Amino acid sequence: MANIQGSNTRRNILELPPEIMIKIFEHLTFHERLMISIICKSWHELAYSPQFCKKLFLHLRTSDSLAKKPYAREMFARCRNVIISCALIEDDHLNLLKEYMEGISLELLKISTLNHTAKRIVESTLQKIAVLKTLRLDLKEDHENETIRISHPTLKCAILNGQWDQGNKCDNLTILESYLLDNEGARGMSSLQRQLTSLTVTGSYKEIYTYMSDSEYISQWDHLRELYLIFPPYGDTLEDMLERMPCLEKLSLHNKYDQDFTGQELKAAKCLSELALKMYSVDTNSLNKYLSRSSLRSLSLLKCMLASGTEVPLKSASIKRMNFERFLPLDMLPLFPNLEDLSLLCSEAHYSSTINQICQCYPKLERLSIGVRCGQIGQFQSAAGEINTNPFLRINSLSKLKVLRINRIDLRKIDWMTCKGSKVEFIWLNGCSISGTGADQLLQSFEHLRTLYLDHCYLQLPQSDLFDIDETCVNGLRSRFPNRRISYYDCHIEESFDRCGRVMDVI
Repeated sequence: MANIQGSNTRRNILELPPEIMIKIFEHLTFHERLMISIICKSWHELAYSPQFCKKLFLHLRTSDSLAKKPYAREMFARCRNVIISCALIEDDHLNLLKEYMEGISLELLKISTLNHTAKRIVESTLQKIAVLKTLRLDLKEDHENETIRISHPTLKCAILNGQWDQGNKCDNLTILESYLLDNEGARGMSSLQRQLTSLTVTGSYKEIYTYMSDSEYISQWDHLRELYLIFPPYGDTLEDMLERMPCLEKLSLHNKYDQDFTGQELKAAKCLSELALKMYSVDTNSLNKYLSRSSLRSLSLLKCMLASGTEVPLKSASIKRMNFERFLPLDMLPLFPNLEDLSLLCSEAHYSSTINQICQCYPKLERLSIGVRCGQIGQFQSAAGEINTNPFLRINSLSKLKVLRINRIDLRKIDWMTCKGSKVEFIWLNGCSISGTGADQLLQSFEHLRTLYLDHCYLQLPQSDLFDIDETCVNGLRSRFPNRRISYYDCHIEESFDRCGRVMDVI
Protein backbone atom coordinates (compact mmCIF):
# COMPACT_ATOMS: atom_id res chain seq x y z
CA MET A 1 0.00 0.00 0.00
CA ALA A 2 2.87 2.37 0.85
CA ASN A 3 4.47 1.73 -2.56
CA ILE A 4 1.16 2.45 -4.30
CA GLN A 5 0.75 5.74 -2.41
CA GLY A 6 4.34 6.72 -3.18
CA SER A 7 3.92 6.08 -6.90
CA ASN A 8 0.66 8.09 -6.90
CA THR A 9 2.42 11.00 -5.19
CA ARG A 10 5.23 11.00 -7.76
CA ARG A 11 2.69 10.84 -10.60
CA ASN A 12 0.73 13.75 -9.11
CA ILE A 13 3.90 15.85 -8.91
CA LEU A 14 4.82 15.07 -12.51
CA GLU A 15 1.32 16.05 -13.64
CA LEU A 16 1.37 19.51 -12.06
CA PRO A 17 0.67 22.26 -14.62
CA PRO A 18 3.74 24.09 -16.04
CA GLU A 19 2.87 27.42 -14.43
CA ILE A 20 3.00 25.77 -10.97
CA MET A 21 6.29 24.03 -11.75
CA ILE A 22 7.82 27.31 -12.92
CA LYS A 23 7.05 28.88 -9.53
CA ILE A 24 8.63 25.87 -7.80
CA PHE A 25 11.71 25.99 -10.05
CA GLU A 26 12.23 29.66 -9.19
CA HIS A 27 13.12 28.66 -5.62
CA LEU A 28 15.78 26.17 -6.76
CA THR A 29 19.44 26.92 -7.43
CA PHE A 30 20.93 26.60 -10.90
CA HIS A 31 22.59 23.27 -10.09
CA GLU A 32 19.43 21.89 -8.49
CA ARG A 33 17.47 22.63 -11.67
CA LEU A 34 20.09 20.81 -13.72
CA MET A 35 19.76 17.76 -11.47
CA ILE A 36 15.97 17.50 -11.71
CA SER A 37 15.97 18.15 -15.46
CA ILE A 38 16.64 14.42 -16.01
CA ILE A 39 13.39 13.35 -14.31
CA CYS A 40 11.15 13.71 -17.34
CA LYS A 41 10.87 15.50 -20.67
CA SER A 42 8.51 18.22 -19.43
CA TRP A 43 10.81 19.09 -16.53
CA HIS A 44 13.76 19.12 -18.93
CA GLU A 45 11.94 21.66 -21.12
CA LEU A 46 11.18 23.84 -18.11
CA ALA A 47 14.70 23.63 -16.63
CA TYR A 48 16.19 24.70 -19.95
CA SER A 49 13.60 27.35 -20.71
CA PRO A 50 15.02 30.85 -21.48
CA GLN A 51 14.06 32.28 -18.10
CA PHE A 52 16.21 29.67 -16.29
CA CYS A 53 19.16 29.64 -18.73
CA LYS A 54 20.71 32.93 -17.69
CA LYS A 55 23.88 31.17 -16.50
CA LEU A 56 24.35 29.02 -19.61
CA PHE A 57 26.81 30.23 -22.27
CA LEU A 58 26.57 29.26 -25.92
CA HIS A 59 30.11 29.40 -27.34
CA LEU A 60 30.34 29.44 -31.13
CA ARG A 61 33.99 28.66 -31.96
CA THR A 62 33.53 27.80 -35.64
CA SER A 63 30.84 28.94 -38.03
CA ASP A 64 30.43 25.34 -39.24
CA SER A 65 28.63 24.56 -35.98
CA LEU A 66 25.65 26.59 -37.16
CA ALA A 67 24.92 24.14 -39.97
CA LYS A 68 26.29 20.86 -38.58
CA LYS A 69 24.78 20.93 -35.08
CA PRO A 70 21.00 20.34 -35.18
CA TYR A 71 20.43 21.93 -31.76
CA ALA A 72 22.13 25.25 -32.64
CA ARG A 73 18.85 27.03 -33.37
CA GLU A 74 17.30 25.72 -30.14
CA MET A 75 20.29 26.81 -28.02
CA PHE A 76 20.22 30.30 -29.51
CA ALA A 77 16.57 30.54 -28.45
CA ARG A 78 17.28 29.29 -24.91
CA CYS A 79 20.63 30.79 -23.86
CA ARG A 80 20.91 34.31 -22.58
CA ASN A 81 24.69 34.53 -23.09
CA VAL A 82 26.34 34.02 -26.48
CA ILE A 83 30.08 34.05 -27.23
CA ILE A 84 31.30 34.10 -30.84
CA SER A 85 35.02 33.53 -31.47
CA CYS A 86 35.14 32.08 -35.00
CA ALA A 87 37.93 33.67 -37.02
CA LEU A 88 36.06 33.74 -40.34
CA ILE A 89 32.42 33.49 -41.34
CA GLU A 90 31.07 32.78 -44.81
CA ASP A 91 28.00 34.41 -46.30
CA ASP A 92 25.79 31.33 -45.90
CA HIS A 93 26.81 30.92 -42.26
CA LEU A 94 26.22 34.62 -41.65
CA ASN A 95 22.70 34.24 -43.04
CA LEU A 96 22.09 31.31 -40.66
CA LEU A 97 23.37 33.38 -37.75
CA LYS A 98 20.99 36.20 -38.65
CA GLU A 99 18.12 33.71 -38.82
CA TYR A 100 18.94 32.15 -35.43
CA MET A 101 19.23 35.57 -33.76
CA GLU A 102 15.91 36.80 -35.04
CA GLY A 103 13.84 37.96 -32.07
CA ILE A 104 16.01 36.44 -29.29
CA SER A 105 16.75 38.12 -25.94
CA LEU A 106 20.35 38.23 -24.66
CA GLU A 107 21.97 39.33 -21.44
CA LEU A 108 25.43 39.23 -23.05
CA LEU A 109 26.79 39.06 -26.58
CA LYS A 110 30.58 38.70 -26.63
CA ILE A 111 32.46 38.71 -29.93
CA SER A 112 36.16 37.86 -29.79
CA THR A 113 37.60 37.69 -33.28
CA LEU A 114 39.28 39.67 -36.07
CA ASN A 115 38.13 43.23 -36.59
CA HIS A 116 36.79 42.53 -40.10
CA THR A 117 34.82 39.45 -39.00
CA ALA A 118 33.39 41.27 -35.98
CA LYS A 119 32.26 44.14 -38.20
CA ARG A 120 30.32 41.75 -40.44
CA ILE A 121 28.67 40.00 -37.48
CA VAL A 122 27.77 43.14 -35.53
CA GLU A 123 26.41 45.19 -38.38
CA SER A 124 24.45 42.23 -39.83
CA THR A 125 22.94 40.65 -36.72
CA LEU A 126 22.66 43.31 -34.01
CA GLN A 127 19.34 44.66 -35.21
CA LYS A 128 17.91 41.12 -35.39
CA ILE A 129 18.20 40.73 -31.62
CA ALA A 130 15.05 41.81 -29.80
CA VAL A 131 16.65 42.55 -26.42
CA LEU A 132 20.37 43.03 -25.73
CA LYS A 133 21.76 44.31 -22.43
CA THR A 134 25.54 43.92 -22.74
CA LEU A 135 27.80 43.92 -25.79
CA ARG A 136 31.50 43.08 -25.49
CA LEU A 137 33.93 43.31 -28.41
CA ASP A 138 37.43 41.84 -27.97
CA LEU A 139 38.89 42.67 -31.36
CA LYS A 140 42.13 41.50 -32.92
CA GLU A 141 43.66 43.85 -35.43
CA ASP A 142 43.92 42.76 -39.04
CA HIS A 143 44.81 44.42 -42.32
CA GLU A 144 41.23 45.72 -42.60
CA ASN A 145 40.96 47.61 -39.32
CA GLU A 146 37.63 49.29 -39.99
CA THR A 147 35.28 51.23 -37.76
CA ILE A 148 32.39 49.15 -36.39
CA ARG A 149 29.04 50.85 -36.17
CA ILE A 150 27.07 49.92 -33.04
CA SER A 151 23.36 50.58 -32.76
CA HIS A 152 20.70 48.90 -30.62
CA PRO A 153 17.74 50.44 -28.75
CA THR A 154 17.94 48.24 -25.60
CA LEU A 155 21.75 48.16 -25.18
CA LYS A 156 22.71 49.25 -21.64
CA CYS A 157 26.39 48.28 -21.34
CA ALA A 158 29.12 48.24 -24.01
CA ILE A 159 32.70 47.01 -23.45
CA LEU A 160 34.71 47.79 -26.56
CA ASN A 161 38.22 47.98 -27.94
CA GLY A 162 39.28 49.04 -31.39
CA GLN A 163 37.62 51.59 -33.61
CA TRP A 164 33.89 51.96 -33.18
CA ASP A 165 31.12 54.47 -33.71
CA GLN A 166 27.74 54.44 -31.96
CA GLY A 167 24.63 54.79 -34.09
CA ASN A 168 21.52 56.85 -33.48
CA LYS A 169 19.70 54.09 -31.59
CA CYS A 170 21.69 53.75 -28.36
CA ASP A 171 19.36 55.76 -26.17
CA ASN A 172 19.56 53.30 -23.23
CA LEU A 173 23.36 53.00 -23.17
CA THR A 174 24.50 54.04 -19.68
CA ILE A 175 27.74 52.05 -19.11
CA LEU A 176 30.62 52.36 -21.58
CA GLU A 177 34.12 50.87 -21.42
CA SER A 178 36.25 51.82 -24.40
CA TYR A 179 39.87 50.72 -24.86
CA LEU A 180 42.23 51.74 -27.68
CA LEU A 181 39.89 54.60 -28.40
CA ASP A 182 40.94 56.78 -31.34
CA ASN A 183 40.20 60.46 -31.95
CA GLU A 184 37.13 59.81 -34.07
CA GLY A 185 35.60 57.62 -31.38
CA ALA A 186 36.34 60.25 -28.73
CA ARG A 187 34.60 62.91 -30.79
CA GLY A 188 31.59 60.65 -31.35
CA MET A 189 31.40 59.84 -27.63
CA SER A 190 30.26 63.39 -26.98
CA SER A 191 26.76 62.42 -28.18
CA LEU A 192 26.46 60.09 -25.15
CA GLN A 193 27.34 62.67 -22.50
CA ARG A 194 23.73 63.22 -21.42
CA GLN A 195 23.02 59.53 -20.70
CA LEU A 196 26.20 57.80 -19.48
CA THR A 197 26.42 56.95 -15.76
CA SER A 198 29.69 54.97 -15.90
CA LEU A 199 32.62 55.57 -18.26
CA THR A 200 35.96 53.77 -18.62
CA VAL A 201 38.39 55.09 -21.20
CA THR A 202 42.04 54.61 -22.16
CA GLY A 203 43.81 57.75 -23.31
CA SER A 204 45.99 56.56 -26.15
CA TYR A 205 46.05 60.09 -27.57
CA LYS A 206 46.18 63.45 -25.79
CA GLU A 207 43.38 64.71 -28.01
CA ILE A 208 40.92 62.29 -26.40
CA TYR A 209 40.79 64.26 -23.16
CA THR A 210 40.63 67.47 -25.14
CA TYR A 211 37.40 66.24 -26.74
CA MET A 212 36.07 65.22 -23.32
CA SER A 213 36.69 68.66 -21.78
CA ASP A 214 36.46 71.07 -24.72
CA SER A 215 33.24 73.12 -24.62
CA GLU A 216 33.08 72.97 -28.42
CA TYR A 217 32.12 69.27 -28.17
CA ILE A 218 31.08 68.80 -24.54
CA SER A 219 28.72 70.85 -22.38
CA GLN A 220 28.06 68.82 -19.21
CA TRP A 221 28.27 65.13 -18.21
CA ASP A 222 25.18 65.59 -16.07
CA HIS A 223 24.46 61.93 -15.23
CA LEU A 224 28.00 60.56 -14.95
CA ARG A 225 28.55 58.88 -11.58
CA GLU A 226 31.63 56.68 -12.20
CA LEU A 227 34.76 57.54 -14.20
CA TYR A 228 37.74 55.23 -14.76
CA LEU A 229 40.72 56.70 -16.63
CA ILE A 230 43.68 54.60 -17.77
CA PHE A 231 46.69 56.83 -18.59
CA PRO A 232 44.80 59.92 -17.33
CA PRO A 233 45.69 63.49 -18.30
CA TYR A 234 47.79 65.90 -16.27
CA GLY A 235 46.46 68.30 -13.66
CA ASP A 236 44.93 71.17 -15.66
CA THR A 237 43.18 68.95 -18.20
CA LEU A 238 41.86 66.68 -15.45
CA GLU A 239 40.49 69.69 -13.57
CA ASP A 240 38.71 70.91 -16.70
CA MET A 241 37.12 67.48 -17.19
CA LEU A 242 35.92 67.22 -13.59
CA GLU A 243 34.35 70.67 -13.76
CA ARG A 244 31.98 69.28 -16.40
CA MET A 245 31.04 66.27 -14.24
CA PRO A 246 29.09 67.79 -11.32
CA CYS A 247 27.58 64.49 -10.06
CA LEU A 248 30.73 62.34 -10.15
CA GLU A 249 30.91 59.95 -7.15
CA LYS A 250 33.59 57.38 -8.07
CA LEU A 251 36.92 58.20 -9.73
CA SER A 252 39.73 55.77 -10.64
CA LEU A 253 43.02 56.99 -12.09
CA HIS A 254 45.43 54.30 -13.32
CA ASN A 255 48.72 55.84 -14.35
CA LYS A 256 51.57 54.15 -16.21
CA TYR A 257 54.41 56.02 -14.52
CA ASP A 258 55.02 57.64 -11.11
CA GLN A 259 53.19 60.89 -11.75
CA ASP A 260 52.77 63.31 -8.82
CA PHE A 261 49.34 63.54 -7.19
CA THR A 262 48.43 66.24 -4.69
CA GLY A 263 44.62 66.25 -4.52
CA GLN A 264 44.50 69.74 -6.02
CA GLU A 265 43.33 68.08 -9.26
CA LEU A 266 40.07 67.06 -7.57
CA LYS A 267 38.90 70.43 -6.24
CA ALA A 268 36.07 70.52 -8.83
CA ALA A 269 34.72 67.08 -7.81
CA LYS A 270 32.35 68.21 -5.06
CA CYS A 271 30.38 64.93 -4.77
CA LEU A 272 33.31 62.50 -4.89
CA SER A 273 32.99 59.65 -2.36
CA GLU A 274 35.37 56.98 -3.75
CA LEU A 275 38.88 57.53 -5.10
CA ALA A 276 41.32 54.94 -6.49
CA LEU A 277 44.91 55.80 -7.47
CA LYS A 278 47.38 53.46 -9.13
CA MET A 279 51.07 54.06 -9.85
CA TYR A 280 51.16 57.58 -8.43
CA SER A 281 53.61 59.43 -6.24
CA VAL A 282 51.30 60.83 -3.57
CA ASP A 283 52.18 64.03 -1.75
CA THR A 284 50.70 63.25 1.67
CA ASN A 285 50.91 66.88 2.88
CA SER A 286 48.82 68.15 -0.01
CA LEU A 287 46.47 65.18 -0.08
CA ASN A 288 45.73 65.65 3.63
CA LYS A 289 44.53 69.18 2.87
CA TYR A 290 42.12 67.77 0.28
CA LEU A 291 40.94 65.02 2.65
CA SER A 292 40.20 67.58 5.36
CA ARG A 293 37.78 69.37 3.02
CA SER A 294 36.21 66.36 1.26
CA SER A 295 33.67 63.75 2.33
CA LEU A 296 35.62 60.84 0.80
CA ARG A 297 34.47 57.47 2.18
CA SER A 298 36.68 55.07 0.21
CA LEU A 299 40.34 55.36 -0.80
CA SER A 300 42.47 52.91 -2.80
CA LEU A 301 46.23 53.34 -3.12
CA LEU A 302 47.55 50.70 -5.53
CA LYS A 303 51.32 50.55 -5.98
CA CYS A 304 51.57 54.20 -4.95
CA MET A 305 54.57 55.83 -3.29
CA LEU A 306 54.06 58.26 -0.40
CA ALA A 307 56.25 61.16 -1.47
CA SER A 308 56.30 62.97 1.90
CA GLY A 309 57.69 59.97 3.73
CA THR A 310 56.35 57.99 6.66
CA GLU A 311 56.68 60.93 9.07
CA VAL A 312 53.58 62.50 7.45
CA PRO A 313 50.81 59.86 7.42
CA LEU A 314 47.52 60.35 5.66
CA LYS A 315 44.73 61.53 7.98
CA SER A 316 40.96 61.54 7.57
CA ALA A 317 37.92 61.03 9.80
CA SER A 318 35.51 60.33 6.91
CA ILE A 319 37.16 57.38 5.15
CA LYS A 320 35.54 54.04 6.00
CA ARG A 321 37.04 51.74 3.33
CA MET A 322 40.66 51.49 2.22
CA ASN A 323 42.51 49.28 -0.25
CA PHE A 324 46.27 49.58 0.23
CA GLU A 325 48.80 47.84 -2.04
CA ARG A 326 52.50 48.55 -1.55
CA PHE A 327 55.79 47.32 -2.93
CA LEU A 328 57.55 47.56 0.43
CA PRO A 329 56.62 46.66 4.03
CA LEU A 330 54.71 49.40 5.81
CA ASP A 331 56.32 51.54 8.50
CA MET A 332 53.19 53.57 9.23
CA LEU A 333 49.58 53.10 8.20
CA PRO A 334 47.22 55.98 7.35
CA LEU A 335 45.37 57.36 10.34
CA PHE A 336 41.70 56.74 9.58
CA PRO A 337 39.99 56.25 12.99
CA ASN A 338 36.57 55.45 11.48
CA LEU A 339 37.85 52.82 9.05
CA GLU A 340 35.52 49.81 8.79
CA ASP A 341 36.92 47.83 5.81
CA LEU A 342 40.66 47.37 5.18
CA SER A 343 42.39 45.39 2.41
CA LEU A 344 46.18 45.32 2.74
CA LEU A 345 48.55 43.78 0.18
CA CYS A 346 52.37 43.85 0.13
CA SER A 347 55.04 42.35 -2.10
CA GLU A 348 57.03 41.13 0.92
CA ALA A 349 56.04 39.37 4.12
CA HIS A 350 53.68 41.21 6.45
CA TYR A 351 55.49 41.92 9.68
CA SER A 352 53.72 41.39 12.96
CA SER A 353 54.11 45.08 13.77
CA THR A 354 51.63 45.78 10.96
CA ILE A 355 48.97 43.75 12.77
CA ASN A 356 49.70 45.75 15.93
CA GLN A 357 49.32 49.00 13.98
CA ILE A 358 45.97 47.84 12.60
CA CYS A 359 44.70 47.08 16.09
CA GLN A 360 45.87 50.48 17.34
CA CYS A 361 44.74 52.68 14.43
CA TYR A 362 41.39 51.15 13.43
CA PRO A 363 39.22 50.39 16.49
CA LYS A 364 36.03 50.36 14.38
CA LEU A 365 37.31 47.83 11.85
CA GLU A 366 34.70 45.27 10.75
CA ARG A 367 36.39 43.59 7.75
CA LEU A 368 40.11 42.86 7.36
CA SER A 369 41.92 41.31 4.38
CA ILE A 370 45.71 40.87 4.44
CA GLY A 371 48.12 38.98 2.23
CA VAL A 372 50.78 38.99 -0.48
CA ARG A 373 50.61 39.01 -4.26
CA CYS A 374 50.04 35.99 -6.47
CA GLY A 375 53.10 33.77 -6.85
CA GLN A 376 54.35 34.57 -3.33
CA ILE A 377 53.94 32.97 0.08
CA GLY A 378 54.24 35.36 3.01
CA GLN A 379 55.17 34.74 6.62
CA PHE A 380 54.55 36.75 9.78
CA GLN A 381 57.99 37.75 10.96
CA SER A 382 59.33 39.74 13.85
CA ALA A 383 61.81 42.58 13.43
CA ALA A 384 64.65 40.07 13.92
CA GLY A 385 63.38 37.96 11.03
CA GLU A 386 62.12 35.13 13.23
CA ILE A 387 58.73 33.51 12.62
CA ASN A 388 56.20 35.09 14.98
CA THR A 389 53.77 32.53 16.37
CA ASN A 390 51.48 35.18 17.89
CA PRO A 391 50.84 37.80 15.17
CA PHE A 392 47.15 38.04 16.14
CA LEU A 393 47.87 38.56 19.82
CA ARG A 394 45.95 41.85 19.94
CA ILE A 395 43.18 41.05 17.48
CA ASN A 396 40.78 40.66 20.40
CA SER A 397 40.94 44.44 20.86
CA LEU A 398 39.03 44.83 17.57
CA SER A 399 35.63 44.32 19.15
CA LYS A 400 33.71 45.00 15.90
CA LEU A 401 35.78 42.76 13.61
CA LYS A 402 33.49 40.16 11.99
CA VAL A 403 35.26 39.13 8.76
CA LEU A 404 38.91 38.07 8.40
CA ARG A 405 40.49 37.11 5.08
CA ILE A 406 44.11 35.93 4.74
CA ASN A 407 45.68 35.52 1.28
CA ARG A 408 48.73 33.38 0.44
CA ILE A 409 50.43 33.31 3.87
CA ASP A 410 52.07 30.36 5.62
CA LEU A 411 50.00 29.71 8.77
CA ARG A 412 51.49 26.39 9.86
CA LYS A 413 53.33 27.81 12.88
CA ILE A 414 50.66 30.24 14.03
CA ASP A 415 49.42 29.78 17.59
CA TRP A 416 45.69 30.51 17.26
CA MET A 417 44.99 29.95 20.97
CA THR A 418 45.86 33.61 21.60
CA CYS A 419 42.70 34.64 19.70
CA LYS A 420 40.24 33.46 22.31
CA GLY A 421 37.62 36.10 22.93
CA SER A 422 37.58 37.41 19.36
CA LYS A 423 34.13 38.05 17.85
CA VAL A 424 35.11 37.12 14.28
CA GLU A 425 32.28 35.21 12.57
CA PHE A 426 33.70 34.59 9.09
CA ILE A 427 37.25 33.50 8.12
CA TRP A 428 38.39 33.00 4.53
CA LEU A 429 41.83 31.45 3.89
CA ASN A 430 42.91 31.72 0.25
CA GLY A 431 46.12 30.03 -0.96
CA CYS A 432 47.39 29.54 2.60
CA SER A 433 49.31 26.66 4.17
CA ILE A 434 47.80 25.30 7.39
CA SER A 435 48.10 22.08 9.36
CA GLY A 436 45.29 19.98 10.75
CA THR A 437 46.10 20.90 14.34
CA GLY A 438 46.30 24.57 13.34
CA ALA A 439 42.83 24.47 11.77
CA ASP A 440 41.52 22.67 14.87
CA GLN A 441 43.01 25.39 17.10
CA LEU A 442 41.52 28.09 14.89
CA LEU A 443 38.02 26.66 15.25
CA GLN A 444 38.42 26.25 18.99
CA SER A 445 39.75 29.77 19.58
CA PHE A 446 37.26 31.77 17.49
CA GLU A 447 34.22 30.89 19.56
CA HIS A 448 31.85 33.06 17.50
CA LEU A 449 33.06 31.66 14.16
CA ARG A 450 30.23 30.43 11.95
CA THR A 451 31.93 29.95 8.57
CA LEU A 452 35.43 28.84 7.55
CA TYR A 453 36.38 28.83 3.87
CA LEU A 454 39.57 27.12 2.69
CA ASP A 455 40.12 27.97 -0.96
CA HIS A 456 43.20 26.73 -2.89
CA CYS A 457 44.88 25.97 0.43
CA TYR A 458 47.71 23.53 1.25
CA LEU A 459 46.43 21.32 4.07
CA GLN A 460 49.36 19.64 5.77
CA LEU A 461 50.64 17.62 8.72
CA PRO A 462 50.42 17.25 11.62
CA GLN A 463 47.08 15.47 11.86
CA SER A 464 45.93 16.05 8.30
CA ASP A 465 43.29 13.39 8.99
CA LEU A 466 41.35 16.17 10.70
CA PHE A 467 40.50 17.53 7.26
CA ASP A 468 37.33 16.08 5.74
CA ILE A 469 38.71 14.12 2.79
CA ASP A 470 35.37 12.51 1.99
CA GLU A 471 31.85 12.24 3.37
CA THR A 472 32.69 9.08 5.34
CA CYS A 473 35.29 10.87 7.48
CA VAL A 474 34.30 10.54 11.17
CA ASN A 475 37.17 12.44 12.81
CA GLY A 476 37.23 15.47 10.54
CA LEU A 477 36.63 19.09 11.45
CA ARG A 478 33.03 18.95 10.28
CA SER A 479 32.32 16.13 12.74
CA ARG A 480 34.11 17.91 15.57
CA PHE A 481 32.35 21.22 14.92
CA PRO A 482 28.88 20.36 13.58
CA ASN A 483 27.54 23.89 14.13
CA ARG A 484 30.19 25.50 11.92
CA ARG A 485 30.13 25.67 8.13
CA ILE A 486 33.49 24.42 6.79
CA SER A 487 34.02 24.62 3.03
CA TYR A 488 36.91 23.27 0.95
CA TYR A 489 37.51 24.41 -2.62
CA ASP A 490 40.36 23.06 -4.78
CA CYS A 491 42.52 22.27 -1.76
CA HIS A 492 45.74 20.23 -1.80
CA ILE A 493 46.09 17.71 1.04
CA GLU A 494 49.62 16.41 1.64
CA GLU A 495 50.76 13.34 3.61
CA SER A 496 54.32 12.32 4.49
CA PHE A 497 55.02 8.78 3.30
CA ASP A 498 58.75 8.32 3.92
CA ARG A 499 61.56 9.78 5.99
CA CYS A 500 63.05 11.77 3.17
CA GLY A 501 60.52 14.53 3.49
CA ARG A 502 58.77 13.84 0.22
CA VAL A 503 55.02 14.35 0.02
CA MET A 504 52.16 12.54 -1.65
CA ASP A 505 48.92 13.98 -2.96
CA VAL A 506 45.88 12.46 -1.28
CA ILE A 507 43.33 14.47 -3.23
